[in-house]
Amino acid sequence: MAIIRNRKAFGKLLCLCMQDLEILARLLLAIGFGAILGLETETRTSSIAKQTNQTPEALQNLKLGGVRTYTLLSLFGALGGLLFYSGQAAFGYLIFGAVIGLILLAYFLNVYYRRSFGITTEIAIIIVTIVGFLATSGLISLQILVVIVVILTFV
Repeated sequence: MAIIRNRKAFGKLLCLCMQDLEILARLLLAIGFGAILGLETETRTSSIAKQTNQTPEALQNLKLGGVRTYTLLSLFGALGGLLFYSGQAAFGYLIFGAVIGLILLAYFLNVYYRRSFGITTEIAIIIVTIVGFLATSGLISLQILVVIVVILTFV
């Protein structure tokens, strides 16, 4: 009987470890998705610099984010997804509200100081946050999420 109790305890411990490993894998997946989309943004900036005969450093001031920014925002979305999945949806919504508020602030400052009216980068950052959320929330299968990221990267 003692062996059966230990086996049950081991099963619960193994189940807990598998849940932790799944959460870690989903967080790493969200970080990877954000890095891929951020890398696409940086390579697009360098290709625009080559086409317009400008240095990439001159265009660095015009772009809103790169690999680090997109990775961090994807991680914020992933943490929001974990909070949503664990039953604390209010904190997940708070994270999304903060990200969207910062993006709107960046857009209005961009319009006010630089007279730049493009919004594609801001939309891409919101999409990266949503992709991070979907990677950890369990609302969408990971296979569909991978397809979405690939389409967003190469289109």
